[in-house]
Amino acid sequence: MTLRNLKVFCALAETGSATAAAERLFISQPSVSVALRELEKYYGVRLFERLGRRLVITPEGERFYGYAVHITKLFEELELGMKQPGDEIPLRAGASITVGTRYMPKVIRLYGQKVKLFVAPSDEIEQGVIDGSLDCGIIEGAPHNPLIVNVKLFDDAIVPVCAPAHPFASAKKVTAAEFVAEPLLLRERGSGTRELLDNALSAMGLVAEPLWESVSTEALIEGVAQGFGISALPLGLVGGAIEAGRLVTFEIEGLSLSRAIIYIRHRDKFVGEALKRFEAAARAMEIADLQHK
Repeated sequence: MTLRNLKVFCALAETGSATAAAERLFISQPSVSVALRELEKYYGVRLFERLGRRLVITPEGERFYGYAVHITKLFEELELGMKQPGDEIPLRAGASITVGTRYMPKVIRLYGQKVKLFVAPSDEIEQGVIDGSLDCGIIEGAPHNPLIVNVKLFDDAIVPVCAPAHPFASAKKVTAAEFVAEPLLLRERGSGTRELLDNALSAMGLVAEPLWESVSTEALIEGVAQGFGISALPLGLVGGAIEAGRLVTFEIEGLSLSRAIIYIRHRDKFVGEALKRFEAAARAMEIADLQHK
């Protein structure tokens, strides 16, 4: 089993075609087939099902892909780092939407070096860490993949909010059933904020059916302020609108929403000096400082 075999396998998994994989790697199609047979013989498992002219990856192949792509990415890092030792190679960090908006700039400032930043929902950041396209990430809520090392940084509150003219503004406390009966303006599925809310409501036998779904917290804040519905959003992002009187908080009986902000990296990731410094910067964050500075 060689690095070449792994690169061929990754190309096959990503294209689903021996012809496309051969074109990507600038090799012949028979060479692709030979490399795949060698891998399957070496590990004694079938990595793809051959359905006519199509290749369909098997569960064993899916598991193998996670390792293969990680190993090939590490080799690329080695090549770049050794061939360009005098150049600064930016750390590739991911952040969930809330973290990227509110907290990550402060982490990068503490880190003090160049960072290539990717902001997306938490599940996409987790996938980037798994496939090696990201060196590390900071997300909302616990990761789902056992290949990920995670460190809890702090807890961040999620608060229900409405417009000042909404009846909930004067009621101050409502039932969870009353909350879900209102027009809901919520973050998209896959975000840590939405996952926390959905899980808490599910435990009470309730389901949130949003009128609006958005990756943009600002869009949701504006929608709530304009009276289109109510929401539950991170305190760190809605604090300014609350202080300005554009939004009002209220309580939901029996529902306390707080999620952890988590630093993540692949468990097999080589932890060099840059990654050590970045993790130290992430650990140095203080939630009180971040919300008041």
